[in-house]
Formats: sequence, structure tokens, C-alpha cells
Amino acid sequence: MGGKNRLPMKRLTEIFTDAGGRECKTSIQSGNLLFKAASKKEAASLGLKVSCLLRERERLEIPLIILPANILHKALNDHPFIDEEKDERMVSIGFLSKKPPLDALSRLDPNKSPGDRYQVQGELIFLHTPHGMARSKLTVGYFDRRLGATTTLRNVKTIRALIRLLESYEA
Repeated sequence: MGGKNRLPMKRLTEIFTDAGGRECKTSIQSGNLLFKAASKKEAASLGLKVSCLLRERERLEIPLIILPANILHKALNDHPFIDEEKDERMVSIGFLSKKPPLDALSRLDPNKSPGDRYQVQGELIFLHTPHGMARSKLTVGYFDRRLGATTTLRNVKTIRALIRLLESYEA
């Protein structure tokens, strides 16, 4: 939750808690919040409640992408470009709100942003932007329009920080 939709993480935590979220933890001002849920259904329901509260209380229309914890590990393990780049900020993962249909993949232009690479696998987009995301034309908006889904991007450094936060649940 950045840019025009700025919301302090403390406030986001309050909204999740008010919606019924348990053991909510945040990772700096990143837009990432971890919580416990008994099932995928409970997590999805919580996401809908939080969206409503964000609209009512903060006047924010923010799409939420709720992911199970194991997807972060899987995404790191499956990333095809991660071993080629020393700077973890130049390697990112896009998490999609739904798996795009096959015909949507043909709408992606492999030459959209010269020097940058991407690979779509199911609900994940693996990116390598050696000159940084700020210079890349492979933006969230581009993927949203072409794939017909909502995308959120996180670099590998942030994902590793989230995994450490997840591990603190178990400690």
C-alpha cells in the first residue's frame, strides 16, 4: 500500500484485527501484513471484510491479494532468474489475483522493456530487471491490463524479510 494509497501499517493492522484477523504482524511500511487463518476460506473472507473496512473508514479502494505462507517459499525456489543476480532488489516476483487464461499470455510483449526478462508460471510472474523496477516498463499496470488480473510485485529482498517474519510465528 504505497504511492497514492498510503496507509500507516499500524492502521492496517487495526483494520485487519477489527475484521477478525489473528496474530497480525507487519513488515515495515511495505504493504505486507501476515496473519493466521484456520483455512483458505477464512483468509478469503477476512480479505473481503478488510476491503470493506478500508473503503468505509479510509475511503481507499485497494485490491488485496491474500497468499498462503507456503507460496513465498515456492516462489523463491521456482524463480528462474534468482541465481543470476547478486542484488536481490533487481529480482522480483509478481503475485497475481488469479491464474491468467492462456490467451492472455500471448498479449505480453517479450520486448516491452529491453534488458528486462519475465516468466509467467500460473499465478506468479518472475522478473529480472537489472536496471531496477523504476526504469522497467514491466509495471504492475502493464501486467494487470494484459493478463486481466490484479498484480502485486515484491523484490526478493522483501520476500526473504517476509519469510523471516513468518518464521518468527513458529519461534
